[in-house]
Amino acid sequence: MNRVVIAEDEGLLVEMLTEIFAEEGFSVTSFGSADDAWRHLQGQQLPPDLLFTDVKMPGRMDGLELADAFSSLWPSVPVVISSGHIHSAEHSHSQTRFLAKPWSLDALSEVCRNVRAKAG
Repeated sequence: MNRVVIAEDEGLLVEMLTEIFAEEGFSVTSFGSADDAWRHLQGQQLPPDLLFTDVKMPGRMDGLELADAFSSLWPSVPVVISSGHIHSAEHSHSQTRFLAKPWSLDALSEVCRNVRAKAG
């Protein structure tokens, strides 16, 4: 089963993302801040198959910093950065995809399919 880590502080969105990812065959671990997600990720020997992060969250680290730190550690693992506050994200990591809020279910499903295809 593919694994996804979600860093998102909006509870209803976390519930929806968890349901969507589960329907797409992912095991989901979610965190309400980038700080908490990063602490978890640093303790893992193997990376998840996907990191999905919002940009603006409470705490010291935002989603862009989380994405950069994660991609520095695991450059081949896909990252999806989602935000309703910015319309593009410049990252040097080839596995980073920006998904503007509000995103469609089709766009999220496409991300899931791409991750599964790469892992398979």
